[in-house]
Amino acid sequence: MEMLDLFGNVIEVKKTQPAKPKTRATKAEKVMLNRRNLWTDGGYLAEIEDEEDTPISTTESYTEDATIQRLEEALYMTPRMRKGEWVYDGVFWDYRITRPLIGKRQFGAHGSLLRESTKYLVQANARKLLDECYVDTGAWLPRYAMWVFEKRLRMALPEEDPYELLKHFTDVISQQDYLDESRRGESIRRAIKRERIREQRAAAKAKQEARKTA
Repeated sequence: MEMLDLFGNVIEVKKTQPAKPKTRATKAEKVMLNRRNLWTDGGYLAEIEDEEDTPISTTESYTEDATIQRLEEALYMTPRMRKGEWVYDGVFWDYRITRPLIGKRQFGAHGSLLRESTKYLVQANARKLLDECYVDTGAWLPRYAMWVFEKRLRMALPEEDPYELLKHFTDVISQQDYLDESRRGESIRRAIKRERIREQRAAAKAKQEARKTA
C-alpha cells in the first residue's frame, strides 16, 4: 500500500529492522560468605567495652572469618558453589582445589596404608599446634580451622605433599599479629586492653591527688 502526502505525492517508506536492545556484559557477582553465620552462630572472642559501654563486637566475627579465609587461601582451596549457594557434601561444606601443593614427598593413593598413617600423623601434629596456640581448642576458630584442614587432607591428590599442607596450616595458625583474644601469649587485643586499663588507673590516681591538694 502506497503512502501519499497532502498533495498526492507518493511517499517512499524505507523498511528498517527494529533495533535490538543493547545488553551489557555483566560480571558474575561474587558471593560473600560469612562462615561464622553459616556454620554456627557461636564465637568466643572476648568483647572489650570502652568508657561509653560500646562493645567492639565487629572485630569478633571479622577476625575469625578472616582467619578461616586466610587458611583456605594458604591451602589452595575455595568453596564449591552451585546456583549461588555453598555445596554441602553431607559431612562438611564442599571445596575445590585451586592448585595442587607439590613437594618432596607424596601423600599416596587414596585408601593406601601409607596415606592413612601419614594422614593421622599430620593431623596429630596439627592438633598439637592448636593446643600450643589456643587457650580453648574446642572454641569456634580452632575447631573449624581443624575441620578445614582435615577436609583438605581428604581432598589431597596422591602426588601432593601432606607435610607442605601442614606447613601452610602452621603458617596461618601460628600468626600472632591479629586481634584474637583466644590465642596464647601476647596479642594486639590484650596489649590495647592493658594499655587502656593503665591509662584509666593513672587518670584516676591523678584525680585523687588533685582532690587532696585542693
